[in-house]
Amino acid sequence: MKTKKTLSIAELRSQWFKLHDLDRARAVRDLHKSGISVRQIAVQLHKGDSSLRRLLEMLDAPVEDRLLFRQGKISGNETVRRCRTAGLRRVARNREEIELEKTRQTRDAADQICNWLLRIKFNGPNREIIVDEARRQFHDMAQAGLRPDRTAPPDIPIEKIIEQTKPPALEDDSIDIAGWLTQWLVRWSFFAFPDEDIRDNALDLALERQITR
Repeated sequence: MKTKKTLSIAELRSQWFKLHDLDRARAVRDLHKSGISVRQIAVQLHKGDSSLRRLLEMLDAPVEDRLLFRQGKISGNETVRRCRTAGLRRVARNREEIELEKTRQTRDAADQICNWLLRIKFNGPNREIIVDEARRQFHDMAQAGLRPDRTAPPDIPIEKIIEQTKPPALEDDSIDIAGWLTQWLVRWSFFAFPDEDIRDNALDLALERQITR
């Protein structure tokens, strides 16, 4: 296997000046995929590894730009520039999609919290107290470095999570009903919303909704 790889590099070295940069890049990529590092390939080709990495970068350029480069209508530097620009756009687009998805999940989580608050049939001021106290408890947990050691399976209904995390029924006056309900909210949202940012923002949004009602 070692001889075969060396021959492949030797063959590429002998044909190097006959090949287009894109073909050189594909040959280098194939060698790299076979298990040889770019640095090792560069040494055996008597090239700088940065120049090989630049060739490999061209393969990520949009198809139309690679075609223009092969036709000689744009330079190698322009191909790399367009590749990097396209990459930055992809990163920005992916980041925007992630933020939009987190916003959607936050609103959904706030809806779940508000629906639960309506079902407990407490008046507005008491609902505000419950949500605000839950927010404070989560803040204290975050300061203490407490994180869920497990989360609910993704396919479990939210209603089941709420029911399974319900605290034991009140038997004495050691805790009032608002405190008991706060415990319940903290328990079920802790497991239902494992992403802290989504959960905390959802609680903030839910509190705003209680205040404005």
